Amino acid sequence: MSNGGYGSLIDLSTVTEDSNYIPAPTLAKQASDELSSARGYVYNNYGILNEATPDAWVSYLKSLMAIANGSDTTSTALPKAPTA
Repeated sequence: MSNGGYGSLIDLSTVTEDSNYIPAPTLAKQASDELSSARGYVYNNYGILNEATPDAWVSYLKSLMAIANGSDTTSTALPKAPTA
């Protein structure tokens, strides 16, 4: 039976109130979302004050950028954000 190219059909007899059929975001999407947040944090805490961004934050931003843009193809999880 064809479903017109709309993906997998869901057997409604298996659906419960706890069923979730929304796919989990990809690592790249997660990195992109976190990158937006991290850029805001860095700007608000360093850039707006015209202070140098700590190396740990620069490395973190670069890691997120690489995951988000697809140049990092080996990571399986987001890096941990710096604590300061």
